[in-house]
Amino acid sequence: LWNHGGAEEGVCWDDTDGDHLYVSEVRSALEYIYEQYGVIFDVIGADACLMGELFWEYSLYPYAKFVVHSQETEGAYGYAYDRILNNITNKLQSGWVPTPEYFADCIAYETIVDYINLGDTYETQSAINATAAFYDLGPAVSKFANLLLRKYNTYASEIDSARSSATSFYYSYLRDLYHFAQNIYNSISDPEIQSAAQEVMQMVDKAVVHYYHSGSYPNAHGISVYFPTSTDGWDTKVDGFYSSYRLMWDEFARKYAATPYSANFYDIWLVDAIDDDGNGYYEYIKLGWDIDCLLYTSDAADDGESVDLGGRRI
Repeated sequence: LWNHGGAEEGVCWDDTDGDHLYVSEVRSALEYIYEQYGVIFDVIGADACLMGELFWEYSLYPYAKFVVHSQETEGAYGYAYDRILNNITNKLQSGWVPTPEYFADCIAYETIVDYINLGDTYETQSAINATAAFYDLGPAVSKFANLLLRKYNTYASEIDSARSSATSFYYSYLRDLYHFAQNIYNSISDPEIQSAAQEVMQMVDKAVVHYYHSGSYPNAHGISVYFPTSTDGWDTKVDGFYSSYRLMWDEFARKYAATPYSANFYDIWLVDAIDDDGNGYYEYIKLGWDIDCLLYTSDAADDGESVDLGGRRI
C-alpha cells in the first residue's frame, strides 16, 4: 500500500483529486478478497508514513500474517525496492524460499539500511506478527488500559507524565506503546498496574519480530498508539475502528483527551443460566457487570433527573 499515510486518517492518497483509502475501506477490501477468493496475504506492507499503530494491525488481521509499517514519516524514496528484490532473488537462486517473516524482515531491514546510507536518521520500520499483535498484545493492552482507567483519578499526574515523556512522532499524539508502558511501570508503584505494564512490554516484544530505526529513536519499539490530548481533540473516526470494538485503549485514551464515554464497562460475567426445555439453548441468563458512570438517570428520581454517582462502580 503505497503513497502518503496519515495514521488514523488512512493511506494511499491520490494527489490528483485528494481521495484516499480510509482504514475501514482497507479492511473491507481485504475481507472481500478473503470471502471471494480465500486469500490471506503473507505480508502487507504500508510504504507510507505513520501507519505503525496498533489499530492498523487490528484492521489487517486476520487477512495478513505479517505487517510492515513505519511509526514515523517515511522518506520520499519509500521502500528500497531494488535492495529488497535483490535480497529475495538471491535467496531464491540459492534454493531457499523465503518465509513470510523473512520477507517482512527483509522489507524493513533493507529500507532502513538504504536510508542510513543516504544519511537520513529519522526513519523507522517494523515487521509485525499480526497474529501475536491480535491475540497476545491486544488483550494485554486492554487489561493495561482497563486498570489505568479504573485508577485514573489516583494516578492522573503520573499518567500525564508517562505519556508526555514517551517517544512521539510527526504527529505528537502518536506515542510509542512500549515506552509509555515502561514509563508507567517506573512511575506507578501499584503492583497490579506494574504487572499489566510489564505484560504489555513483553507482548510488544512478541508481536514486533523485527524493528529498525536509522538513529533518532532509541526508545521506540515498533508500535504506536493513538493518544491525543484535549488540545489535539478526539478524532471520531477512531471510534469505528475494529480495534476500538475489541480493545479498551480507546476508552482510556478518550478519558485522557477529556472526551470520556458516559459509562465504561470493565467486566461482564455470567451469574446464572437456565435451560428450561433442555434443548441446549438458555431461556434465561443473569449477568453481572462492573461499570463506571459519570451520570446515571435513576427511575426513582423525580422526572428522570440525572444523579451524579461520581464515577463509582455500580
